[in-house]
Amino acid sequence: MNAVRLLSPAAAIASVASSLRLPAEVQFDALVGQALRRAAYQMAPCARHALERSVSSSLNYIAPPDLVLDEVVAEILETLIVYGEVLELQPLADDKATGSLVLRPSPAFFVRHHSGSAILIGVAGDEITPLSPEQNSRLRYQGPLRIFQATAGESVYDVLRDSGLSELASATWLRLPPQEAASGYVAKWTERLRSTPAPTEVEGLTVFEGGGSDFYSARRVAPRTTHSGIHVGRRPQMYGADLWCLVELVGGRPAHLLDLVSEGDRLRPSDIAWRILMALDCSAGQPQRFRVRPNGDSNFLDFFAPVPSWALRRIAIDGAPTKPERCLLTFEISEAGTAEILPLLRDRLWLDSWSSSDDGRRK
Repeated sequence: MNAVRLLSPAAAIASVASSLRLPAEVQFDALVGQALRRAAYQMAPCARHALERSVSSSLNYIAPPDLVLDEVVAEILETLIVYGEVLELQPLADDKATGSLVLRPSPAFFVRHHSGSAILIGVAGDEITPLSPEQNSRLRYQGPLRIFQATAGESVYDVLRDSGLSELASATWLRLPPQEAASGYVAKWTERLRSTPAPTEVEGLTVFEGGGSDFYSARRVAPRTTHSGIHVGRRPQMYGADLWCLVELVGGRPAHLLDLVSEGDRLRPSDIAWRILMALDCSAGQPQRFRVRPNGDSNFLDFFAPVPSWALRRIAIDGAPTKPERCLLTFEISEAGTAEILPLLRDRLWLDSWSSSDDGRRK
């Protein structure tokens, strides 16, 4: 890195890109994604904050001055975790990393893309991909996501298999939950919650209120005496991020509490919590909403609350993240892709949609 510091910013970026098997003109978020993949391979198993700190430190010199690098690195790492490129796993007995979860790189594989191309996932050692330099030049970067582009007269999937990559079926990668009624989903979790004993004093507990705001962050409050019933909550732990939990309150006091934990390393606690919250809102007659904004032959989908990672993986097959507009997350997606995504959002996340005209008025 000392040698890189002697170069101009443009030359330094090109040098780092080359070392990461990237084209010199690559966008910075793609460069961050590739740096995270390599660092995950070299550092695993490691804590999330350690990986973020390492990559932020190594890219600090070449980062554009208008970026808050730590935030960009954290956001792109979250994207890689969502796509399954970096795995959040329970630590093994001999892992030295501290914390409830550790990060490891996913093995390399590909998933079929709607365009006839392929999404490249995971890490193939220090080289990052098993592809030749010529094949790497065919990768298109959609943010940190890598798409291997098709050319006329060939099977992309045969090319990738011949290069040593295995195909993962879309259904296996997506891991979509079964379709069921929101009330049934709430009932299952309520039964599990009420099988727990009454908790002792829970310090620092916060819960998500029902309805009243499109914006997720405005709903998180400390329990009050007016709070009774089932709530998604968070509570602090000694090390790491706050734990996700499900809590039954009676007059603002916990009567039952169930920590939400990763189930076989397939569902993250946050994914479980967000889906329960969506089911609770729908069952209460106040379903969470997302916005559909027409954009020529595509649409923008605007979300005001987090979306489970399996839904984001499905959206990535047909769409791409873009700059949010008065919301938390925005994706641009084709008309055909929109038609396939809407039933998933309504039937498995129980969301309600509304369309927006150009002036932002609700239809």
